[in-house]
Amino acid sequence: MQHTITDHEIPGRDGVRVLVRLGISPEEHVLIFKYRMAADAIDFPVFYQGRKLVFGDFYGGTHTTIWDIDSPHQARAFIAGIRRGFADFEKFLESNRKPVQYEPPPVPWDFFDTDARFEGTWIKGEQGWGKTTLLSALIEEDLGKVAAGKASVIVIDSQNEHLGRFLPRLPRFAPGHDLHDKLVYLEPDLDHPLALNLLNFKGYGQLSKNEQFERSQTVLEMLNFFIGATIGEQSGHMKNIIGYCLRALALMPEPTIMDFKDLLVDGRLKNILKDKSSPLHKLDDATKRFLLTDLFKNYGPSLTAVANRLDAFDNNDMLKAFFSQPKNRFNFYELLRKPHVIVINTMERRLQTKEALGLFGRYFLALLMGVVRARTSGGLPCYVHVDECWQYIKDEPIVGELIATARRQKIALTFAQQHKGQITNTEVRKALQTCGVQIDTGKKQHHWNVQVRKGEVHEVSPPDVDFSKIDGMTDPEWQLVLDHMHETYCAEPPRAGKPDEEMPDAV
Repeated sequence: MQHTITDHEIPGRDGVRVLVRLGISPEEHVLIFKYRMAADAIDFPVFYQGRKLVFGDFYGGTHTTIWDIDSPHQARAFIAGIRRGFADFEKFLESNRKPVQYEPPPVPWDFFDTDARFEGTWIKGEQGWGKTTLLSALIEEDLGKVAAGKASVIVIDSQNEHLGRFLPRLPRFAPGHDLHDKLVYLEPDLDHPLALNLLNFKGYGQLSKNEQFERSQTVLEMLNFFIGATIGEQSGHMKNIIGYCLRALALMPEPTIMDFKDLLVDGRLKNILKDKSSPLHKLDDATKRFLLTDLFKNYGPSLTAVANRLDAFDNNDMLKAFFSQPKNRFNFYELLRKPHVIVINTMERRLQTKEALGLFGRYFLALLMGVVRARTSGGLPCYVHVDECWQYIKDEPIVGELIATARRQKIALTFAQQHKGQITNTEVRKALQTCGVQIDTGKKQHHWNVQVRKGEVHEVSPPDVDFSKIDGMTDPEWQLVLDHMHETYCAEPPRAGKPDEEMPDAV
């Protein structure tokens, strides 16, 4: 605080007029008002007209005051007292100065939309709290990145509601809009069965030994992810069964999960080898011995467990229709090389059982694991949203490997569920706790506590995004989307044969 004191004779009579002017900074004004350090804070060692002055006598208005003193001697004493008073007041300010508490500006609701998302995001929100709204707001932000050609988006949803049903019908995907030709939509449909095959060994024979090894290891890891949780926690025996069977499957021209199941039947490989032209004659002796004898002599309980679990593909018409296709028509790796929005509606109601639902959704996560392994330098960023994730990963510890490796390849995984208890496997829960972004319910509905990389927790409230309230595509436009799915990713319809001759009526 600065002060200026001047004095001069009073015109027309004896005495001295003293002018006092204060220079106070905005920060000092805040301190004086906020902490009430004004009028009575400091007594000045000066009297005027019989009253002791205080700082408040000089502060206010323009902070300029005029004092008429009777004589020069009294004026000098008055000025000296004022200077001492201001010096004492300045010391008081310094000794009691507190930092000005400015209210920090509120953080943007999506402040965590940084590279931290590539380390994974785990959302826990009980029913009715607004989890779908939060996911929808995040997805809407990510759609802007797709429109700009800077990313891809994957959404996996089982409820056939806001995300699985209404998101792909947004008018943005229709002709003439910013996301036209970017949408890939998949759903389980027996009339149009998807052509899905994890055992993609096309061109395997033309690869070098090193390339064959890399391909088989990638498929092995994907297969472990795909059926691992179906089997339960894998033993060494189970891993041996899968590994040896994979060596045989790699030599088949177009193997399927059903061929895998056949190898687990005693005597089936022996019958195959009766055909001298069978490519399985190329199997090494150790693999032949395992699949012909050791498997059935030494692996009884594990063999039964694997075979029983693979029965899920035979017992569910949907899964059997999808995974008995010799050719895989859905290439995740190629799709993610360009900006796309891939919506996978797993439709719990249509798949009927939780086992079938888990297998179907986990298939695409296994494919994603394959993409992670195939990428070498990151590639186009991809934002993956898995709602009700527990349905696919609750007992699958390998998800930790997916989270750890996806971050290096610019794949941002967002796992959402209602509560931690839905994840029954301790290792899976630990893996999710390593995610760089942790989001939990806030103090009230639609408010969320967000912590990035174990830093400070911020409460945010996302915008109210509800895809079901947005007028969607017209029916003809949506039919074009379905037609594209059927033509591109589904099994080719059987060729029409000659119509059966009409039988005569029975007499």
